[in-house]
Amino acid sequence: MSHAMRVLFDTEEYVTTLKNGGVPENQAHAMSIGLSRAFSQGVATSEDIINLGARIDMTNAKIDGVEKNLDTKIETVEKNLQTELAAQGSSIRTELTAKIEDVRTTMTAELKIQKTWLIIIAGLVALTNPVIMHLYKVIGLIH
Repeated sequence: MSHAMRVLFDTEEYVTTLKNGGVPENQAHAMSIGLSRAFSQGVATSEDIINLGARIDMTNAKIDGVEKNLDTKIETVEKNLQTELAAQGSSIRTELTAKIEDVRTTMTAELKIQKTWLIIIAGLVALTNPVIMHLYKVIGLIH
């Protein structure tokens, strides 16, 4: 596709122009050789530059498309993560609620057992102490 153009270059005329401008001869020859080599490889034409600009525009359009695609994928992943986290949060809440209820049930049962033991101990104390026995009858704990 490249239509690189070769440039005709008169190295002797260039060396003469450089020497007349005050450049030392050995430096003028070196510069002439370098420039001649560069020109022998060809130079870009205006068509080459236009084609390159079009290719850059196409590449930029592809990059924009990839960027939009990535944005869409990132949004999808974020939504999925939010949904998953919400579901896990709900599951954790349900699990914690159940565990709290288990602890509550266990503590209630243990408190009932402790209350029963206190009543038994109080009853035994009352049976051995006539003053407490009278007090229990007054408050209606025993008949």
